[in-house]
Amino acid sequence: MDHGLAHFGMDPVAMHHDVLIEIGRVDMALDEVRLRNDAEPEVAKLCARRAKLEAVLGRLPA
Repeated sequence: MDHGLAHFGMDPVAMHHDVLIEIGRVDMALDEVRLRNDAEPEVAKLCARRAKLEAVLGRLPA
């Protein structure tokens, strides 16, 4: 376990798993939103959210 995360009582494996699940949820939301005509603002927000999650994932131990 990463000692920095362990200090806060967080399991890096569980966090990695949770971030992957959230990325999957964002991807499913993107699939649904893209079917609508007025989707552009929501697509932009979801893409930004996905990018942030990917950045978090990149900082977590694998």
